[in-house]
Amino acid sequence: MILEKFGKERMQSIAETITETLKLKSAGLKHVAVTMEAANNDYEYALQNKSTIEELYALRNRKIKWMIELQKKLDLPILTIYLMPADIKDAEQKRIMNEHLAGLLTELRAKKMLEDSQIKITFLGKWYSLGSSLVEQIKMAIDETKEFDKFFLNLCINYDGQEEITDACRLIARKVLAEKLDPETITKETIKENIYSSYFMPPQLIIKNSSHTTTGLLLWDSAQSQILFTDKHWSDFRQQDFLKAVGSY
Repeated sequence: MILEKFGKERMQSIAETITETLKLKSAGLKHVAVTMEAANNDYEYALQNKSTIEELYALRNRKIKWMIELQKKLDLPILTIYLMPADIKDAEQKRIMNEHLAGLLTELRAKKMLEDSQIKITFLGKWYSLGSSLVEQIKMAIDETKEFDKFFLNLCINYDGQEEITDACRLIARKVLAEKLDPETITKETIKENIYSSYFMPPQLIIKNSSHTTTGLLLWDSAQSQILFTDKHWSDFRQQDFLKAVGSY
């Protein structure tokens, strides 16, 4: 069922004139974030759709690839995609997610999708604590794209927005203890300089799939972001939905 939906999606072509029109409309957009994160109820969702969780995450990989293509077509400098929260409890589900994410990175590198578009990839979250095969692919993707600066792709993996701020506070506390920072000089900019996404401007638009909760994505940076709720599960999110969201900004 899941793969059948992807087949229908793939057959719905997007006219070049629409893309060009939306490029003009998105001229002011520099950073868009999209939630495509796995959830603890993904097994249940896959079962309801007469599919498997493996097919569900394979479908997500395909969606990530067309989002990367749209980033290039729309000349969108920064794209952030939320993929894996830190609170997934099921060990088997984590293993399957790790395998599919490692497979995605392998494919992106093999097809030179990042190299051809000069996309620098960054991973936000505690990805270094995941399976060795995924961690190895992440390290290679970082190393191979570190010199690119035309587009920036951020993938949030094993990510928690509150933990991001907590980690920033730990870094700042260490600097204070080492007498490298005066507590009286700490500002909002100090926090920004120490969060995972310190190098990037805050997202102007967050496209929220699956629920009407913010899920803590880029929690510090999203204070002024426009949030668009699609009212769709991420597996039903289509290219047309992405373009409509960008065009409505």
